[in-house]
Amino acid sequence: MEKFTYTPNAATLGKFFQQLQTLGRPEKVTIKWIESIGYKSKNDRSILTILKAMGFVDPSGTPTDRWSAYRHKENAPAVMAEAVREAYGSLYQT
Repeated sequence: MEKFTYTPNAATLGKFFQQLQTLGRPEKVTIKWIESIGYKSKNDRSILTILKAMGFVDPSGTPTDRWSAYRHKENAPAVMAEAVREAYGSLYQT
């Protein structure tokens, strides 16, 4: 059975993605960086795993072109849809 990345706190994830549009592009996204922008709960650590699974950062934590594209509000819905399809597409086929 395929395993999917998830967060126990979906509301925080939504807030993070809204904030991502106003953040700059960090050199690396790490747990420390996520904490530095206000996500200090242990449950918030899953944000990094989700960002990697959805292609917003590469395996080393470097933001990808998807990160940059999502920052433009007019592109954000389409960018998010593509990321969800790639990361969770097989879940929707079940």
